[in-house]
Amino acid sequence: MVTSVALSLKSLVWDVPPILETVIINPDGGALASWTVLPAAVHDDAAAGGAAGGGDAIEGGGADEYRHADRCLFYNGSYQYTGGICSLFALHRLPASIQQEAHERALRCAARHETDCVLSAEVGLAAPAAFFYDAGTGLKMALAPKIVGVGARPRDADADADADADADADADAGAGRVSVALQDPRGHGQLSTVHQFYPVITIEYVQGSTRRLVTERLEGSAAYCVQLLHAAYEPACWRSLV
Repeated sequence: MVTSVALSLKSLVWDVPPILETVIINPDGGALASWTVLPAAVHDDAAAGGAAGGGDAIEGGGADEYRHADRCLFYNGSYQYTGGICSLFALHRLPASIQQEAHERALRCAARHETDCVLSAEVGLAAPAAFFYDAGTGLKMALAPKIVGVGARPRDADADADADADADADADAGAGRVSVALQDPRGHGQLSTVHQFYPVITIEYVQGSTRRLVTERLEGSAAYCVQLLHAAYEPACWRSLV
């Protein structure tokens, strides 16, 4: 199982370039890209050398559950998305139909390519959102997730004896990061970039169906997925969402 452009732990540490090219999510300015025509060429031209990793244009049709799944433009870490919907007001007014369509696209892409994380821009949604698997609900959509805590790990009833040790470890959050490598989930086997991510984070995000602000603790692949989303969108977008 891989996580959106694959998440696998590595001992290597490759620094992401400090200055990254930007790729416009939807050049037409729409909230959700049309998949009638695959915009891979647009992304490939915007990111030199095909950095956006677009696939071949494949016309959809029929009742195949994987219809359009090859249209996912998986992020490889060498650029950042720009032109997204980065206003809380606009996000709260994002039509439910658009969110549902984006969720269905993410489901198809995740199933076809056996990944447990899909980023919104990978399915043509301009709003920053992460789609990751939850044991109770399946593929969950976290819209505009804000990271409000790192390193806090849940404890069970048997862990009281280790409470002090856990608190000490959590206090040094920076030392708790791990190297997470990005690999194309389409099976190309190409290593892209390596990021330093926290294995446990706490986030606040807009719940699409209710428009409520939800706080949730994430671990492992789900935590990496949200941090990958933050790395993928330009910093100005996140500053606008504060």
